[in-house]
Amino acid sequence: MLKVIAHHPSPITHHPVGYAVCKGVAGWLFLATLVLLIAGCGFHLRGSQGDFAALPPVLVKGDGAAGAELKRALRSGGTSVVEDAAQARLVVTIVNERRDRRASAVGSAGRVQEYELNYVVRFRVNDPAGAELSPEQSVAVQRVYSFDSTDVNAKSNEEDDLYRGMVFDVVRQILIRVQAINSTLHDPGAAGTAP
Repeated sequence: MLKVIAHHPSPITHHPVGYAVCKGVAGWLFLATLVLLIAGCGFHLRGSQGDFAALPPVLVKGDGAAGAELKRALRSGGTSVVEDAAQARLVVTIVNERRDRRASAVGSAGRVQEYELNYVVRFRVNDPAGAELSPEQSVAVQRVYSFDSTDVNAKSNEEDDLYRGMVFDVVRQILIRVQAINSTLHDPGAAGTAP
């Protein structure tokens, strides 16, 4: 459409005000189309877990990074996060979370060139009475990043950013599994269980 306007002069598009209006409208249409395409392909901004259906009220036990992010993600998806088991339909307990770093590549001078980051979270899902809805299971994610000993501060910040992303990815996987567990509660004949 823009090419047609460019090659077929008209009094509107060649008038300074008319050109600005057409350019503005075309710009907004392009931006709106781009946003719809991005949303349609399943892309979501980092920090958004919004593509999950709301769950019945959930009690989250665990005060670490995974527990805090899980509560935030549930709330942002419209799920009521409660503090009392009597008000909950599901109880998700973060049993433990572990993060570690190990050298994955060493240069000829014996200096570390790459680190591997590991983040593992163990959790279980129960009903409010304590009956097990899912056995204890774990979710693990891994990242590798290059290390430069001449820029330690920047690499430390990069590592922190990577860990934040890893927490987000772990919580996303936990949400997928809790959604599957909740589905089997409403449809006991559903095939399969949480991965």
